[in-house]
Amino acid sequence: MQRNRARMILAAGLGLGLVMMSVAQPPAATPETMPSGSQSNSPGMKNAPQPKYPTKVLDKGPSEWAKDILDRDPGVSEAAIKMMLVFGPEGRRYGAKNLIVSLNKSDANCRAAAASVIGAFSGFDEPALQREAVSRLTSAMGDPQVVVRLAAVNAISAIGPPATNSAIPVMCARLTDEPNYEIRRAAAVALGRCAQSEKGPPERRAIVALAKGLNDSSALVRRDCVQSLIVLGPPTEPADAALLKSMITKNALSDRDKLVSLWSRVCLMRMDPTAINDANFEVIFQSLRGTEAEMCLQGAHAVGVIGSLASKAVPDLIKLLDHKEPQVAATAAWSLGQMGTAGNPALAKLQTLTTSKDEDLAKIAKQAIEDIRNPKKDP
Repeated sequence: MQRNRARMILAAGLGLGLVMMSVAQPPAATPETMPSGSQSNSPGMKNAPQPKYPTKVLDKGPSEWAKDILDRDPGVSEAAIKMMLVFGPEGRRYGAKNLIVSLNKSDANCRAAAASVIGAFSGFDEPALQREAVSRLTSAMGDPQVVVRLAAVNAISAIGPPATNSAIPVMCARLTDEPNYEIRRAAAVALGRCAQSEKGPPERRAIVALAKGLNDSSALVRRDCVQSLIVLGPPTEPADAALLKSMITKNALSDRDKLVSLWSRVCLMRMDPTAINDANFEVIFQSLRGTEAEMCLQGAHAVGVIGSLASKAVPDLIKLLDHKEPQVAATAAWSLGQMGTAGNPALAKLQTLTTSKDEDLAKIAKQAIEDIRNPKKDP
């Protein structure tokens, strides 16, 4: 019996590892939440191949593994929870109810694993199950264990609006009161995703919490806060707009972290049309001309977020296409694609990159050429 359980746990670990290797994206060097919920608005690969999922592991199908989620042995339970990811859509279907129940298990590893898997599935299709999952994940954001809180915040972020609207007050609390900076980061990113609204202004509680987050002790948290504010757009309440502008102009623009300062300037231009001027553009363009690869990359991304309004950056972006770091060159290529027809001077250079040995760079260059020749009209 003990040997069988050991095999189950080992199989779950190996199977999960194979699935994650096949579907996970590499850590992004570009801002995680920029500039909107649309994949087409940030550098990256489209049409990733879909993984193939097994029908059985150790002679057991997803429905049988799903039953093991409720096993009293936490090792067996955790292995079964993670195995749901190995089965993909079928694991999501058969494991849904037991995954939700597992958010209340006594073992913290099981709770964290359940939250992570639910997040990886982006929740569930059935409205009742989705509501229950969000309710329990919202409670889990206050779990005494850091690993559970972090997994719960990330899961809420992955599920996204409108299902997660009820969780916004707790996410705000995690950003402002949480002692662990990684969870504050996750909360900032989650608010940028979950506080969006298709029919109205962004959730004002999120705007206030993110604005206050610009004073966080962690530069990484401050970066995520300003990027989420860009995603959410200008607040409609005058008091909120005044608070945000004050936080940016008095603190964020002069932040000791150069990336916070860079993105804060983009944020200010997003919030205040009068800030869209040559002086602010020139500060952003300077980031394209330095020797630090990270600043060049982030600067290129910032220019791409601004789009054709920043078309004066095209010559600097063309120079970055020769950067020794492929990620910098790829981000510059993507940014040129966001310029529309203003990117025409880059077409010849971009064409040479379509045969690059770096496959990602070649694909992004091809897409940039397409975007320049056939620019998308603003909605």
